[in-house]
Amino acid sequence: MDLEQLEKLNDLKEKGILTQAEFDKKKKELLNGSGSSSKTEAPANGNADFSHLGVIKGSFNAFLSAFKRWKDVKGRTSRFDFWGASIVFTLFSLIISCIPLISLNAGLILNSIYGLLGFIVVLPLAIRRLHDINKSGWWVLCPLVPAIFLFFKSDKDANRFGPAFTTDEKKATGAILITLIIYVLLSALQVVISLELENTLSDDSETVETSVVETKKTNNAIEKFCLKQAKRSGKEISAEMKAHCKCVNTKMAARFSGKAVEVSARVLEAALTKGQAAIPQIISAYDDDVVRETSSALKFFDVASVKCAAESGLLDDDE
Repeated sequence: MDLEQLEKLNDLKEKGILTQAEFDKKKKELLNGSGSSSKTEAPANGNADFSHLGVIKGSFNAFLSAFKRWKDVKGRTSRFDFWGASIVFTLFSLIISCIPLISLNAGLILNSIYGLLGFIVVLPLAIRRLHDINKSGWWVLCPLVPAIFLFFKSDKDANRFGPAFTTDEKKATGAILITLIIYVLLSALQVVISLELENTLSDDSETVETSVVETKKTNNAIEKFCLKQAKRSGKEISAEMKAHCKCVNTKMAARFSGKAVEVSARVLEAALTKGQAAIPQIISAYDDDVVRETSSALKFFDVASVKCAAESGLLDDDE
């Protein structure tokens, strides 16, 4: 009896790759001398190759098997099983990569989770693929060499990492081609998504910058008008007067949009310097929403002026 072969079968049974019935059958074959051949078929639930199920169904079975064996770094994985699982992994990556177009935060989170999950499952999968061509799993530490090894055909005979199994190399090659096609599509999609997100972020940045500039420009429009009017009236521009004008501007800006505050200041200035007839020409340049808000802002201006005059101690002067 081949003790080494029996130890390998026992190891497969302990990992759950072989059932007790399958182990007993293989053991009996060894005892009867039928296991002397170096080629031994692996069980359907373990090292077995799924190429007999076809590329599509076999790929999904290989994908599920990869998850079931995520802790197994001692067995073998055929060329078809590795690339079949890669088809499904890459296909899911293609789908998940579209999510940032719908929700950026959700997309980033899902991509991170899937990337981590993929690493945990694919690493032992790659190690077993190296074992399948009788290479040490430590080759995964080399960046380029394992990538080349992953394309190699399976060992036809049993090796130090486990028994051999029948595989359809044509279907394995087909799985490789499908994976590469999906990967090219994935890469192209990621470029498109990156450009789209870059444009979106750029547009948002420009909008924010424009809004900030506009706010800075219009946020003190009423304050400037107030100080200019006080100067025209011959009033002293004291600290109290400055505080009063700033107070009015603050109350206006807190209640109305920057655009309404700006238009209100222009209307007040025009009314004092050019007369009421100049007002229609000013407001005609704005839409109805801005005009309505400006009308409310102008009514509130008097209320704010009285309140701020009381707060700043200028009420007697304003009256």
